[in-house]
Amino acid sequence: MAFHLSHIHDYDRFAAVDIGSSRVRTWVYSIESLEGELLGFSSVRQNRKNMLAGSIADMRWVALTIERSLIQASQKIDEIPSDVILGFSSSQIISDVVTTQYIRKSWEPITMREIDTMVKKIEKSSFDRVRTKAKNIFGITHDDLKLISSTITSIEIDGKTVTNPIWFTGTKVRLSLLNLFAPASEFNIVRSVAAHIGKNIISLIPIPLVYPKILEKHDYIDRKSCVIDMGLHHTTVICIEDNQIIALETFPIGTEMLMEWLAREYSDLTLLQIEHMIANDEYHDARLMWVKGFLEYILDTFHAYLREDVWDFQFDSLFVHGSIFSGDKIMDVLRSLIIDAYSSKVRIMRFADIVDAPADEVVPYGLSLIATELLMVKKDPLVRILRYVLYNYE
Repeated sequence: MAFHLSHIHDYDRFAAVDIGSSRVRTWVYSIESLEGELLGFSSVRQNRKNMLAGSIADMRWVALTIERSLIQASQKIDEIPSDVILGFSSSQIISDVVTTQYIRKSWEPITMREIDTMVKKIEKSSFDRVRTKAKNIFGITHDDLKLISSTITSIEIDGKTVTNPIWFTGTKVRLSLLNLFAPASEFNIVRSVAAHIGKNIISLIPIPLVYPKILEKHDYIDRKSCVIDMGLHHTTVICIEDNQIIALETFPIGTEMLMEWLAREYSDLTLLQIEHMIANDEYHDARLMWVKGFLEYILDTFHAYLREDVWDFQFDSLFVHGSIFSGDKIMDVLRSLIIDAYSSKVRIMRFADIVDAPADEVVPYGLSLIATELLMVKKDPLVRILRYVLYNYE
């Protein structure tokens, strides 16, 4: 089956919705001006029964929460946008980084159809690799998996790196792609929720793809970087080098583990009180020791992944996101642990500091960047393929 760019309607404003495990966060964004403009934001708490282990457990109520978030974010404008880009996360996403080279027989300019054919040919080899990995992790066969996005991260023509190959000539085309797979049932649930809210869906975006787009926008993409995104139920690690995602992995460990540790130690506190404490950096020394132990556990997993799966990847920048990283005390602990493990040369930054916005707004902001880029792809017929632009697999 071929890959096709998402259909995009002509619009001047849209909503960027982050479907999180604990909250639904929405940006209403206008692209009428050159720079764009934020028109409204909302963050609506999910009922704990809506999401279990990071997956949607009640489609109807998740859809209703999205609708509430859209209404609240649109309070200052005349109507709710009809176009929506949805970001979703999953602890069951499996990644596969593919690099392949094609020898062209013609010196005719490269066309979009030709690139599309190249991408299509990679499908089978990518499936062959991930089905074994999926069976080891989830106990499912490759027939249960769905390719949910295929993102071109690097293109070279006769050794020259380009961002858009259309109209170039050459004989050797080298493509690097990041393919993301998920169990078909998982993705179909997200699609059903999207259909239920009754909006024009620009695209469904796996959240891990948002962070490289933010770094690219803010000129950090040329660094040799790692990203740690810690959610309630899982943590995603992304490695980036030379403007290219070289590795992406999701681990079933999240802030919920720290909350459970603290709940056992401080039985007088409710989970909501512990969640508030983590988000607001309200620690005394004894509680901070539990946080340090948790971060050591996370970083041990992180170090092992870099050493065994990414060939001891040496990075100079670490970018982090998640409610756990909101406070300065936790960031001080993290910096100390990173310096002990690596060196003081590693730069550590929060995504909220990069975009100069609250942590709640980071993912909707990144989704708005992707949506705006997709719009530019539609309006410029010559630019039919860009880094990190997603394909829908139909």
